[in-house]
Formats: sequence, C-alpha cells, structure tokens
Amino acid sequence: MIQPNFIAAYIIDPNANPEPLLLLLKRSPRDYLGGIWQIVTGRVEKGDSTLKTVKKEVIEETGLSVEKAHNVSVTHFYEKINDEVGFSANFLVFADHKQKITLSPYEHDEYIWCSIEKAKDLIAFANQKETLDHINKYYLSQSPDNASLVTL
Repeated sequence: MIQPNFIAAYIIDPNANPEPLLLLLKRSPRDYLGGIWQIVTGRVEKGDSTLKTVKKEVIEETGLSVEKAHNVSVTHFYEKINDEVGFSANFLVFADHKQKITLSPYEHDEYIWCSIEKAKDLIAFANQKETLDHINKYYLSQSPDNASLVTL
C-alpha cells in the first residue's frame, strides 16, 4: 500500500442557505504559491498518519476542531518547488460557516466562504476543481455514503 504524502481537506457547510458554501484560504504572499486561493492542504510528516494530518492541518490553518471526515478521492500532482510528484488523499469536512476561523498568519492572510461554482473560478488547480465536482455530485447532491466516513 502507498501512504499519501499530502492531504487536502475541503471544508463545506452543506446547510448554508441558499446553497452549500466552501471555505477557501488565500496563501500569504510571503509563502510558496503566494496569493492563490486554496483548500486546506498539508504534508504528511514522517511518523504521522494521514488522518492525524487531516485533523492537525484543519486546526492549524483554520482553528476548526473536527472529529469526522469523508475520504472522497486521491489525486497526484507535480510540485515544482521540490521537483516531486505528490500523492494527496482528499477529504470532505462538514462545518458551520458561522464558526470563527483563525488563520495561520504565515500561510494564509484571507479566507472566504463561497459557492462551489465560485470556488472553481478562484482555485488554481484543475485536480482540485475536479474533486469539487466529485464532492458536489456524490456528497452534496445526495446523502453521503457512510462507507467513506472516517474518525480523525
């Protein structure tokens, strides 16, 4: 089995009115890929599990404490800064958009809650847009299957 070396967490409020909202974070200009909008991402550190990394990165980047997530897909991508191919496990986390968000100031300097369609206009990477389509089809447009639910 291959352990992912990255995680991505798509934090969505499925009960927002009139449509579900996704939390996007804007990378700090001082950081790698400064200025882009993204979902929560992080590297799986040596000795950490993928699920521990999801929980840790969500807390570090947003201040939200989460206990459960749906594992929705895996993707691969080229990371030019390290000249490596990354393998990411992608998770859906449900949260209330009215909760307080506390950003990690080195990594991000802004956040927004926006529709899935608006998010697809803002995020930079095609594979993240495809994952949003997958989430919308299988987790928001119908009841999520609990087979994908994991405890963090």
